[in-house]
Formats: sequence, structure tokens, C-alpha cells
Amino acid sequence: MTEPGGAPEPSVERAALSALAELPSVVGVSQEGVELRLEPRDLDGDHLTVLAPRLGLVGVETLTVRFAVDSAPWRITFELRQATYHSFDQALARLRMRSAERGEVERISRREPVHAPGRLEVIQARNVISGNAYAITIEERSASGLRFTCEWDVAEGDTFRVSAVIDGARYAVRATAVNVTRAPFGRRVVGARVG
Repeated sequence: MTEPGGAPEPSVERAALSALAELPSVVGVSQEGVELRLEPRDLDGDHLTVLAPRLGLVGVETLTVRFAVDSAPWRITFELRQATYHSFDQALARLRMRSAERGEVERISRREPVHAPGRLEVIQARNVISGNAYAITIEERSASGLRFTCEWDVAEGDTFRVSAVIDGARYAVRATAVNVTRAPFGRRVVGARVG
């Protein structure tokens, strides 16, 4: 299923790009290492249109997105071709696929459902004071991350310490929020990278 030299066949790359276009949101990393939340909207050939933070696109030339299709990790690098005003906070960005490659399978960690109460202590955050502590519910964890729910205004990029007792063992990690979505009743669902 590969071309000479080990590169994925173009049809496999297209299938991965199509799968990416179906995701509700992904994180794109710019050439400077800045993470931006992208919401795919339309796919036209090798061009993907996404909603992106309007001011976050300043100076962006390329965006790299890592995601998985049927547990197979992919890394697609895009070139920013055009950005147009969509709203005060967002722009419609037209991206052209520059390259697509399969990632290493071991990069995806098995998720373990937890559903346990925990405590979060803020290290650095955009909307709350460092040192504050909050009650959270840890929904799931893996070797590389965790997902939790809370009632305070978490922002992407916030860093914190999370602690809990899970199955009788103490669990404590430092984590950074990479995906924050609103849930009913003012709650937030937070995906965080450990480390």
C-alpha cells in the first residue's frame, strides 16, 4: 500500500485528509510552535477550509495537524493560502495540504475510563489566579493525557497540577489544556496533555 520509498499512496493520503475534514475540531501547530484550535468546514481536493482564531493566524505560514484514523496516527502539514474575516474572534482559513505522513503507532496511548473526583491547582491560567484550587472530575486518562470536567473557565494553554486517588493509588500529574469545550450547566470538558 505504499509507493516506492515507503510514502503512503495518494489515495491513502486523501482518505486521511477526508477523515480529518470530518472531525469537529483539531489542534494545528504553526511553524513557530503556536497551537491553534481549528474547526474543519469544507474540503475541496487538497484544500481544507477551517475556522481558526482570527488573531492567532497572524504570521502563520504552515500548520501541522496530528490526528488518528481508526487508531492509525497521521501528521498532515498545511500551507496557509488565504484567511478571511468570519467574526470578531474567528477567520475562515483556506489551507493547502503540503505533506501527509503516517505517524508512529506507539504515539497513541490507550485511554482508561476513570470517572473519579480530583483536585486541580492552577500553575498559570488566562482567566483565574495562579495557586487557586478547584474540584474536578477526571473522566479518563492515558500515558500522555487526561480528560476532565470542571466548573471554571479553563482556556487552552492553561497549566495546572492534577491530583486524585484512583483505584486506591495516588495520581498526580502536571498538565496543559489543549482542548476545551463547553458542556451543559456552565461546565467545561478539558482535554489536557500530561508533562
